Amino acid sequence: MRKPLRLLVIEDVEEDAELLLRDLYRGGYQPEFRRVEDADGLRDALAERTWDLIIADYSLPQFSALDALAILRESGVDLPFIIVSGTIGEETAVDAMRAGAHDFIVKGKTTRLIPALERELRLASERGARRQAEMALHESERRFRSLIENALDLITVIEPDGLIQFSSPSSERVLGYPARELTGRNFLSLIHPDDQPSVRQAFRHVFDTAGLAQSLEFRIQHQDGGWRALETIGKRMPGIDTVVVNARDVTERRRAAEALQEALAEVQSKSEEMKAMSQQLWHAAKLATMGELAASVAHELNNPLATVSLRVETLLMLLPDGDEKRRPLEIIEQEVERMSGLVKSLLESSRRSQRNIAPVDVREEIETSLELVHYHLRKRKVDLERQFSEVPTVGVDRQELRQVLLNLLTNASDAMPDGGRLSLRVFKKSDLVCIECADTGQGIEPENLSRVLEPFFTTKEPGKGTGLGLAICRRIVQEHYGTLEIESEPGQGTTVRVAFPTLVAAVNGL
Repeated sequence: MRKPLRLLVIEDVEEDAELLLRDLYRGGYQPEFRRVEDADGLRDALAERTWDLIIADYSLPQFSALDALAILRESGVDLPFIIVSGTIGEETAVDAMRAGAHDFIVKGKTTRLIPALERELRLASERGARRQAEMALHESERRFRSLIENALDLITVIEPDGLIQFSSPSSERVLGYPARELTGRNFLSLIHPDDQPSVRQAFRHVFDTAGLAQSLEFRIQHQDGGWRALETIGKRMPGIDTVVVNARDVTERRRAAEALQEALAEVQSKSEEMKAMSQQLWHAAKLATMGELAASVAHELNNPLATVSLRVETLLMLLPDGDEKRRPLEIIEQEVERMSGLVKSLLESSRRSQRNIAPVDVREEIETSLELVHYHLRKRKVDLERQFSEVPTVGVDRQELRQVLLNLLTNASDAMPDGGRLSLRVFKKSDLVCIECADTGQGIEPENLSRVLEPFFTTKEPGKGTGLGLAICRRIVQEHYGTLEIESEPGQGTTVRVAFPTLVAAVNGL
């Protein structure tokens, strides 16, 4: 079977072009060609389609191979260029090669044509593959650099002797030191003296067990002289004699936990009359630590997800387009991106910060919250209905709105242990955007309905709820100048309506 060849011929004598095509045909090729004989014709042909090879006579009446080489350079196209001519000498041929021609063959002595053509086609293919690989590597490096430079966590590369080889820009936010001031410094000099033995041991363990991650929490000195608590995970990359450490500042979280423990200890030391309240506060403490648990889970998931993503990206770079092996890898890549989005949502929902009022589309936030409780709903075989009208944005704190939504969705799911239907509606009423969450669950007894918004009151079994969820939801809604209403009948399910002022109404109200 003859090999196809897209050939561009620069020749003013048609008979010479036909002889050239005959030689190619005898050499096992099936040329698809176009003959041009001036600059305009060459430019049109280059713009018209992609070619495999150019074979050119050296001198035409109003055109030359050197002119053609100049036009080819201007176009930026990398094509093998072979001169076939009987009118030039060796010195002129050398000049043509210096100008960019890949080979020169004398007319009438074309036995070298086929080997030269095959060689240049192979070299052109190799150049193209190399350019693609370089472009892919450059893009991968750009993405990695962007990831590091914009990371909230502190990322540090440490050499075997403890010297810091690299520190991400976030070092200034976490420790007060610009990254350049940490480079070349021994990281142990910043560790609290009491924590140094455990840090040395963990650091040595990472080097001795290449490939195994080591997690540790320790104190490190801030530029202002104070101490910050870091939650870290370190890993030695295969073939690289350095350790990559990903660290997160958990100082405030630890202080809050310590303060809470102190408060609990004080409460528990009080009289017997305070013991019942102490038990309730203990449940509140467990609720408060949910943010810490969510952040820890997301932190642990980020590293394996990043590793899987990098490996899949590398494998895809090695497989050509159209290869049937790419499809499973592309599916894995899509699932990793979806999981990364869920981890990001989980992490964002766990962060505690000052209230940040911003324009929010409640429909988007409902969809995000549904993703977080998707497994919970599916496990209980809950059918989901959505009726979302077009509504304006509201001015709320996104994290607090998500806290309200997650509480409503979880309560509705818990009310339907044997399955049921959860209906979600979004609509506009006057200057309010209303969210309605209705379940077909067990409902609430009339004597309990008036108490469900009280702190620490719950209809769930002991150990199944704190009684703080709806109370916190009401506080959040009221502080956003909204309303919260509950309707329920035993055996008929429960409907909760939450309303927030539209962004325009909230601004005007201020």
